Amino acid sequence: MYPKRIKIANFTPSGKGGAEVVAYQIHQHLSETFNIKTIEGDKLSIQDMIREFLGADVIITHKNSFIKKFLPALFVKRNRKIIMFQHFSLTKSKKKDIYHKIIYSKVDLFIPMCKSIEQRIKENWSIPPEKIKTIYPGVDTEKFFPSEIIRYKKRKELGIKTEDIVLGVIAKITEKKNQEIILKAVCELPSKFKERIKILFVGNVEDQKYYEKIKRYIREFNLENSVIFQNFTDRINDFYNTCDSAVITSKEEAFGLVALEALATEKFLIAPKDAGVSEILEDKKDSLIYKTNNLKDLSEKIKTFLEMGKDEKERMIRYGKEKIISNFSVKRFIEDVKNTIFEIL
Repeated sequence: MYPKRIKIANFTPSGKGGAEVVAYQIHQHLSETFNIKTIEGDKLSIQDMIREFLGADVIITHKNSFIKKFLPALFVKRNRKIIMFQHFSLTKSKKKDIYHKIIYSKVDLFIPMCKSIEQRIKENWSIPPEKIKTIYPGVDTEKFFPSEIIRYKKRKELGIKTEDIVLGVIAKITEKKNQEIILKAVCELPSKFKERIKILFVGNVEDQKYYEKIKRYIREFNLENSVIFQNFTDRINDFYNTCDSAVITSKEEAFGLVALEALATEKFLIAPKDAGVSEILEDKKDSLIYKTNNLKDLSEKIKTFLEMGKDEKERMIRYGKEKIISNFSVKRFIEDVKNTIFEIL
């Protein structure tokens, strides 16, 4: 069978998170080799999902619950190959019961996005090790790039002064993303720093109750003039260029594509130790790593960043950018996925 005739059904959740970004990358780049169709499974009935399933040679899913919807078709899958990408941290996921053993026996390959997820799968799921293959995601350096012109225009649009220091948190507004910690961490800083800082939250509000909590903290800490909210946009590169540093605040982050995007855009990065992406980061070489959900440690790392000399910051930024180009480009990611598909076929 010629590759272009191989039909791939790429099932993605609806939304704009990391799983959806990876699904889009796969669609965009594999369409040059395969006949690929990307489907937002959340919007389909079970009958329509099964129809798409039965019409494909390879099924890729980016959400575990889709497999349960495929259940009637799993037992007539014939020569279809099934790949499950694992984008989620699986911290409380136990799948060793007979039901999951049967379902997952029908899956040909599990692809965790980092080694920590791979380890949790091995510990908590009944899956042979040979069916698990970690593939780190990549970032599109044509989409994420530094630009002084974009930086100037976006800062002017948002009313940010040249001397302001912008800490960017690129994430949907939910309790899991833990945006409150950066507000508290900034309040711990000496006043000479605090006065110059702007906190830029970029992400849609998915938890209204938590959003109201964030706004209460802003009022209590007198940060009304220091915080800017922006909804997610496809022009996310504009916001990275606006920032001086990207900060990942999550209590739990399976991987954290934001880190790769920030490094590609040549932005300083501050990330939590327990995020999956921290496996490929190097503290004080390409980023500053803080203890996850530790207010004082995050505040100290922000202070370290603010006190750093220009040369040291630029050295770390260069090192991070070179790492992205060498090892974490979308081109490398797609080649790994493509080779994996050929292997299971």
